[in-house]
Amino acid sequence: AAVLSDTMREAEGFRIALGVRDAALLAGEVDEAVLEARSALVGEFARRRAGAPLRVHDVRVRVTGLLFHPRRLAETGMLELLDVKVVAIERLVVTEGDLSEFLRGQRGLAGVRVALEDGGARMTLALPGPDLASRIRLLPGVGGSPFVLQTDEVRYGSVRLPRFLVNWIARNFDPGPRLSQLPVAVTLAPVRITAGRIEVGGKAGEPAGPTEKR
Repeated sequence: AAVLSDTMREAEGFRIALGVRDAALLAGEVDEAVLEARSALVGEFARRRAGAPLRVHDVRVRVTGLLFHPRRLAETGMLELLDVKVVAIERLVVTEGDLSEFLRGQRGLAGVRVALEDGGARMTLALPGPDLASRIRLLPGVGGSPFVLQTDEVRYGSVRLPRFLVNWIARNFDPGPRLSQLPVAVTLAPVRITAGRIEVGGKAGEPAGPTEKR
């Protein structure tokens, strides 16, 4: 939890299951680490001007190919991470209320409202004139991106914006391409938008995987 303090706070039910081998561990290698939590705040806490964090629930993240500095750990007790091959988000839930609070805490989005429904999300951004409204779906990713943001339509008041402008707006808000360019590979289990929540992957209570390998 201390190592993750720059990105995770207020974790409830936090635990880590390790898959390790003695010889590899002495060399600073961990085959996999499975992180679970009933609830946690995630964000960029180290940045002074970072936006609001996001509350997530029923979390399970599998990290593979973890490399750390074994000598520093032995001499100082401090865990220094050097590299990670893959971060796989296997399970995660975001509620409509938590998502709304997160979006309103981002720069320029104080007037946003979101409603999660089966298959998609309806979003409205309050502007000085007419509101900007859209319906968004998440589709399977392509080209290394974990998902694609699909905007069905965007309306400025009663005016329906043309498709080329909708696509331009969607590209600017879609985090998928940026996720595919991270120095660490990130994978995401299938995403479902249902009434009041976004669900990633399996259900809570499923086994996390091996606790130790010898």
